[in-house]
Amino acid sequence: MEVLGGRLAEKDVPQVLDHAIDVLLSEPEIPCATFVSLTNSTTLPKIIEVLKWPTCQHQLGFTRIESQLIEKIAQVKGIKPETFGMYEGKVYFADRWKFADWAEKEGLNVKGAPSRRPTFGP
Repeated sequence: MEVLGGRLAEKDVPQVLDHAIDVLLSEPEIPCATFVSLTNSTTLPKIIEVLKWPTCQHQLGFTRIESQLIEKIAQVKGIKPETFGMYEGKVYFADRWKFADWAEKEGLNVKGAPSRRPTFGP
C-alpha cells in the first residue's frame, strides 16, 4: 500500500484512503504505516482521525507510526518537522502535544474520539 500511495494521482488518493480505512477498520491489528503514503493536503482530516486510533500509537516501538504520520503531515504542510518533534540521527520523534497545539490552530479536529472507530474482536 505504501508504494501505491506514491503512484496514485492526487485526485484518487482520498477515495483509496476511504477504502483502506473501511477495510482496515475490521482488522484486529491495523497496519497504520499504510496511511503514511496516503497523506496529502486533501486527506489531512482523515489522517488526523487515524492518529486518534489507539491501535496506531504503539506499532513499531513506542509511538513510531504516530511520529511517521506527524512527520509526513509536516512535509505536506510545508513546515519543518522539528516544529513539533526532533530527529535523533535519521529517526524522527514527534511531540504529540506540540503537534496537537499546532493542529488545533490549523483548524484540524484533534479533540475527542475518532469519528470512525476500529472494531476489536470478531
